[in-house]
Amino acid sequence: MKVMAEYWLWNKIVSAAEAMKSEVVFRFNKDGIRIRTLGSIASYMMHLEVPASVFKYYEPLGEPLKLDVRQLKRRLRGDIMDLNIVTAEVDLKRSNQFKMEIATPHGHRVVGTPILAVEESDVEPPEVKKFRGDARVKVFAGAVSDAILDTARVDNHCFFEARKDPDRFVIWAMEQGSFQSSWSEFEEPLSMMGFEAKAEKVKTGMGLSIGKEIVDAGRLFSDVVTLEFADNFPIKFIFELPFEGKLEFMLAPWIEPK
Repeated sequence: MKVMAEYWLWNKIVSAAEAMKSEVVFRFNKDGIRIRTLGSIASYMMHLEVPASVFKYYEPLGEPLKLDVRQLKRRLRGDIMDLNIVTAEVDLKRSNQFKMEIATPHGHRVVGTPILAVEESDVEPPEVKKFRGDARVKVFAGAVSDAILDTARVDNHCFFEARKDPDRFVIWAMEQGSFQSSWSEFEEPLSMMGFEAKAEKVKTGMGLSIGKEIVDAGRLFSDVVTLEFADNFPIKFIFELPFEGKLEFMLAPWIEPK
């Protein structure tokens, strides 16, 4: 296998995978790189597809590779310009190593990380065949990140609400038994670029343990995110990519106690 891409692309792919857990299975198929994995606590999922056409050179392996993405992220360190090229190579007949050659202004830096054993538990999670989305809002990812960070100062979960008449999207939290609260409202055309709601109010809750990490990982690729959710249903984060690919996170909801 041999894959060549600009440094920024490799860095974004690895960083997005690192948001999920430390060890992730990459699939270098003929159509491109595909990652579909559950998070470290199995309450959220990422689906990333990067087409082969985006790479400067793409010769796939055809079998899954399990890599320590935290170690890989550390090896991609350095102040490297976007135009520098990273070449990833795998020759399983010669070694059990994922090798990267990074072209820098000073020459070449070659780093390697071990390929981990693919276990039965690494089988891809099932496709989400049906997703109920009674609300769909398109907003700036940075604004969502700020709102989630603000709610984290109040409680360990927040609520997403889409409200009609007038159309607005709200992220809020309120600590029970106190007057601590956070309320972030998104309106067109300031921070919201699209709004659909099938009811007057659509509301779901989200735990904050991974929410900000998901948004920050997606922001590596795009400043815009579309959120789909329904009453007490999972929340889907759909990030717009600068190429024909896919980056989606689905997060299980935090259900409001009765």
